[in-house]
Amino acid sequence: MKQNQTLTFTNGETISYLLEHRARRTIGLKITETGLVVHAPKRIFAYQLNQILQEKSGWILNKLKNREANIIDKIQWVDGEQLLFLGQDITLKVIESNKKFIHFERNELIVHAPAGNIHAACRASFFVRKK
Repeated sequence: MKQNQTLTFTNGETISYLLEHRARRTIGLKITETGLVVHAPKRIFAYQLNQILQEKSGWILNKLKNREANIIDKIQWVDGEQLLFLGQDITLKVIESNKKFIHFERNELIVHAPAGNIHAACRASFFVRKK
């Protein structure tokens, strides 16, 4: 069973997390793109879980801050978008066409694809990051 919870640390900082009770003996903590996820045994008292989370507060807050620092804006697959590709700044050039065709030329990623299908064509063919 998954439950959204909030936790207030001793320094006053409050975070939200997802609590999932499972058939296990230990508590598992992981940081995902959505935040903290806690896997806990089915038969743990709330005060015990809170105590463990307080003890791990430094690790939790550090990992959450690192995750926020690494968030990259989603790419907008539109003509003229600036991208980072293999360490170079490039420009996305979108051309509507009946054929799906992608090529790289003079710092431009040129995508030929049917209207409305640009995102799928680009994502499947290249690993690029928003600049």
